[in-house]
Amino acid sequence: MEYDYDTKVGHIANETTDTEKYAYRLSATDPDLAHLRVSHLSLHALELLRRLICVCFQVSIILLSLQMISDGIEIDHFSMMKLKVQFVQISGFSRISIHPTQSGQSFHLQFGDINEISDSALPCIEELAHVVDAPYYARLPYEALGIPNAPEDKLVNALLGTMFLDTVLVMLCTLRNLSSLPVLTLKCILETLYITIHKYDFEDPLLHHLQPLFRRATLRAVDLLSKEISYEIRQLSLSIAQASINKWHSILSANVSWVTHCSGTYVFLG
Repeated sequence: MEYDYDTKVGHIANETTDTEKYAYRLSATDPDLAHLRVSHLSLHALELLRRLICVCFQVSIILLSLQMISDGIEIDHFSMMKLKVQFVQISGFSRISIHPTQSGQSFHLQFGDINEISDSALPCIEELAHVVDAPYYARLPYEALGIPNAPEDKLVNALLGTMFLDTVLVMLCTLRNLSSLPVLTLKCILETLYITIHKYDFEDPLLHHLQPLFRRATLRAVDLLSKEISYEIRQLSLSIAQASINKWHSILSANVSWVTHCSGTYVFLG
């Protein structure tokens, strides 16, 4: 084993002991030290690999579950709630909290904004359009729909995609830069909103609480008409603008004129 003598140590103070007069440090070329460094790096690499495998496994389970429910495979509402929890966690939503109901038969799920979508969650995001467009109904608790101050553990019959509407709308409202998303991901999110406009009734008491989110999401989507992005995305944004004016002008209220102006300007200049 090689050592390097450090001449600076031992001249600091008169109180220095005999042991401290001769300070040695391991050489950078020492084979034992090199072995320790390689072992440390190997352990670090193994830990990263373990985490990557866990994330990939989790994404695969979530993706498969979303595909199954969009294909009509029956699933109980508690399992659907747990699936939604996993989805918001892996997607990157902030301030996620879970509070069980008094009976313990269900729970309330709350989450905040999402600034960026985790790369690992992109396949799950792209599957949302199929879930929202699924024609199947399910018995869902009020807390699964995010309805505030609703009776606990009371089940209502609703399209199963209703459970994920708030996640899509919050994405459109709060993502930092929509135009920087991968084209396929952004297209799927916009398609989900377009399906929502035609398929869901936001005047229904079950969805009335989502009106502010729906309005903000629609305006954010229409704003993409002014961005330097792909022609296909802008055409989809134009379709959203036209559909929202035709069907939900009452919800857009004062913003109708702005949506009309954006779509008209795009058509005129396009």
